[in-house]
Amino acid sequence: MPLETLFLIFTAGLMAYATVQHATSALENPIDKVQFIFAGITALIIPFAFFQILMMQATTESDFIWALKANLSTGLLIGALLPWFAAIYTQRKTLWHWVLSLASLSLAIANLWQPYSLQYNLFSGISSKQMPWGETYTDGIGTSGSLSYVTATVVVLIYIYCLYAFWRHYRHKCRWVDLILFLAFTLSFIATITGILIRLSILDWILPGPIGFIGMVLAMSIALSINKNHRLQSSEKRFRTLIEQSSFGIQLVSVHGNIELTNPAWQKMRGLIANDFDKGPISRDHYVLRQGLMPFIHRGFAGESVDIPPLRWESPEPNAEYHSNATRWIQTKIGPIRDENGSVSHIILVHEDVTEEQQVETAIHKIAAGVASPSDQQFFQQMVVSLVELFHVDAAFIGALDETDPQKLTTLALYSGGTLQENLRNYPFDAKFNCLNPNQQLADVSDAPAVCPVPDLLAQIGIQHYRCAMLCDNKNEPTGLLVLLNRSPANLSKINPDILAIFVARAGAEVQQIKADQHIRQLAYEDYLTGLSNRALFHQRLSQTLAEARSSMHIGALLLIDLDHFKTINDALGHDVGDAVLKAVAVRIKEATDEKTLLARFGGGEFVALMLLDTTVIDTAEHLASKTAKHILDALKAPLSVNGRDFSVGASIGVVVFPQENETELDILRHADMALYKAKKHGRNNVQLFNPSLQIAATTRLKLEEGLRAAVGNNELSLNYQPQVNIDGCCIGVEALLRWHHPELGAVSPDEFIPIAEETGLIHPIGLWVLEQACKDLSRWHENGIPFQGHMAVNVSPWQLISTNFVNEIKRIVEQYPLDPKRIMLEVTESTLLHNRYESIAKLEQLRHLGFKISLDDFGTGYSSLSYLKDIPLDQLKIDKSFIDELDKTDDEQPLLASIYAIGIHMHLAIIAEGVETQNQCERLISMGGKAFQGYLFSKPLTESDLTAWLRGTQRTR
Repeated sequence: MPLETLFLIFTAGLMAYATVQHATSALENPIDKVQFIFAGITALIIPFAFFQILMMQATTESDFIWALKANLSTGLLIGALLPWFAAIYTQRKTLWHWVLSLASLSLAIANLWQPYSLQYNLFSGISSKQMPWGETYTDGIGTSGSLSYVTATVVVLIYIYCLYAFWRHYRHKCRWVDLILFLAFTLSFIATITGILIRLSILDWILPGPIGFIGMVLAMSIALSINKNHRLQSSEKRFRTLIEQSSFGIQLVSVHGNIELTNPAWQKMRGLIANDFDKGPISRDHYVLRQGLMPFIHRGFAGESVDIPPLRWESPEPNAEYHSNATRWIQTKIGPIRDENGSVSHIILVHEDVTEEQQVETAIHKIAAGVASPSDQQFFQQMVVSLVELFHVDAAFIGALDETDPQKLTTLALYSGGTLQENLRNYPFDAKFNCLNPNQQLADVSDAPAVCPVPDLLAQIGIQHYRCAMLCDNKNEPTGLLVLLNRSPANLSKINPDILAIFVARAGAEVQQIKADQHIRQLAYEDYLTGLSNRALFHQRLSQTLAEARSSMHIGALLLIDLDHFKTINDALGHDVGDAVLKAVAVRIKEATDEKTLLARFGGGEFVALMLLDTTVIDTAEHLASKTAKHILDALKAPLSVNGRDFSVGASIGVVVFPQENETELDILRHADMALYKAKKHGRNNVQLFNPSLQIAATTRLKLEEGLRAAVGNNELSLNYQPQVNIDGCCIGVEALLRWHHPELGAVSPDEFIPIAEETGLIHPIGLWVLEQACKDLSRWHENGIPFQGHMAVNVSPWQLISTNFVNEIKRIVEQYPLDPKRIMLEVTESTLLHNRYESIAKLEQLRHLGFKISLDDFGTGYSSLSYLKDIPLDQLKIDKSFIDELDKTDDEQPLLASIYAIGIHMHLAIIAEGVETQNQCERLISMGGKAFQGYLFSKPLTESDLTAWLRGTQRTR
């Protein structure tokens, strides 16, 4: 479907949505005329867009004219409503909006009676035009008449009137929403002018159609929504004023069960800080849950008025007015509020404080029972709050002792001044606490600041007395402290020791459980060797960091660090030394990163660093992550001293920043691994950033690897042959060249799939297939009388040569066919012989003894040395194409080529030059003593059928 058509359909859908929204708003009581007219405009834009689609897709002249008439008439009907909309919205009615609307309406009717619409006076037909992006659409060919210009004038006057009305309205009201509406109409005016010029054949372009109306509709939707919200807010403000000034505590709850309004009297009555528990589901309201009011609330939603007898309320945080009377009695009345249809839309809870006296003993039992249930941080927070309220003290805290240093304490919950304070970590305290028991109390005022771990708090509220109890585990070993603090000793002296003992026992058990959980987590999430995080914790934190990065729009980074040649250290010096090196490396990496970075060990010599960077810019994130990676490399450059030995340890680091679109944790790790692989390929001890090209390369490589495994069985491999000729042009041999045609990717270059075959081990079956197919073809040529007596050259991979069964496999394949082994030329490269040199030479000697010929391919490009060249059993040297290319670049002498020919003559070796493409190259090689050649000058690589035809056509004529 053409892009223009899709856009017009989208526009029509948008207008349909706007029509429903504004029509719905217009029908509310009282009827909103502005919304009603605007709904009519958006409704007309739908057929306006639809008829333009029909115009652009018309195949006959009659269809085009019909759609054009409908399109123009619909547009003029829109024009008839615009002046009315502007007049009513701006509340500025004049004669002009009548005149312009009637004129536009008259033209809409007249348009239908014109033979070719108001757009054309004369109509010549339709034509197909091309959009800039290549799609085509139908357009008319004709000339405009006077009625066309009259129509254009009326439309322009309509917009001028609307823009003038909106501008005056903005200047009068000075509201930014009116300015936006003015600007939106201006854009619509520009789009309309463009459409007029196109219809009058002044501009040659695509009709913008309803495009100009989109901004106007969006702006109007915003304007009307803001106006409506303003009216609602004014009404709501008056209602809130009545509620907030009431002396009764009031809660307004929607039919969905959400608290929509809570007044100050209720906050004061409950003893809460403002804004606490004043929103959210009523089913989670602390007071409602504690008092069991939900059944009564359900009766209210059912339309029933309910009077609830006085209930006792114990405020979790008493304010100044109720500080000495935290427990009070509250009577509640629940009543339904109905909407205009008589349905219950809200209920109102009216609370009246009817407290006459405190019920202290009952409150103590209730709170003591309540604190026995929680088992997390909320447990300690609730406990210190309850302690302050229950014993009417100024502050309380519960702390855990440090296991390694008992003179340091970390608070688990600290409550003072009516709020939970920030916890203190590793705070030093006086050893006097160790000898205290729940019955002891400080009498000396001067000692309180010295032993209390909150001196700033003491100074602020004047605390001078405390009561402390030691928390112990089941072995009676101290684990923490529970401390109550007060300005005066009065309330402290009244504390019932039995009640305090309940809190102490419960808090001690919870602290012991926390320490046990911490120890279990340490075993589960810590690497036993380095003390860093392990793989399990890393995956958990990676998931959290990814979610946090997406929510905060910040960028995370992952560094995958692999120690270079660490396996060599393990194998040569043992795992004890290797473990010591890993510990030292972990320390170095930790020193090179900040505390916010999560460091983990994956296993072996592989580490990972995870961080959430303080940036939202990709380039900045990549710079920061790379900088951290280089700091790590620099930290590892200095020798590590382990067990009296110095080690130089390098590392390869792959870096990836995240999140990308739809990226998962596994994607991030895979991308980091790709970047690490690239770092290793670039010589190790370096940093590489992930980029999408690595993903594409990896995907392509995987596809090639999967396809290569099935290539032999699916008959996707084939051989091409390139002739090798002598100075007289006679074919003295052919080289078998492997080709692969992938069913999806097409022809794949050997430079791409041969390295994959070597890395995956597939080179062994593929290499044997090449040799067997070449032998089969050579045998068939002999049987069919093809005029060819030369040799068959087959390339041998380094991985084939090091195979223990290589010689036997070669022998087995050739023996299947009536071939003389002398007709098989095995081509090996210099780099091939570097792998297990003596073993490789021994295998070549076995093959030569069996009659096979050996050729050294790409001679001169590797590590050529006469010292080992004389030891290789060779029959031929093959000059690399790079030397041949130089012959056309300069007329200077080529001493290196001349030397190669001299070596061949001296060692009685045949020499063949490959890659000969020009006559000049051939002549210069002949002048140096060249007698054998291979290249495009003589023939390109040919399929078997083309080769046999070439042999028949060229060799029989010689």
